[in-house]
Amino acid sequence: MDAVKTALDCHELGVLGIDIASGEHHFDVDNLHAGHKAALDLAHKEGLPITVHAGEDGPAANCQKAIEVYHARRIGHGYHLL
Repeated sequence: MDAVKTALDCHELGVLGIDIASGEHHFDVDNLHAGHKAALDLAHKEGLPITVHAGEDGPAANCQKAIEVYHARRIGHGYHLL
């Protein structure tokens, strides 16, 4: 949440988006997922584009979750989609 709030505060300085590049265990660990979801819901509500790294070391289904749950406009990696 702190990173999203900082990005929003710095928008006028040129910050154009937010990226989750923290591995993929947050998709399946409830307390991590809840925190990420709340922060990215705020980013999405405020119009801040979101990138989520998914489908790199986790299953392809994480790419779908990144888009549908975390509002990702861009997927980082996504190798397991292949």
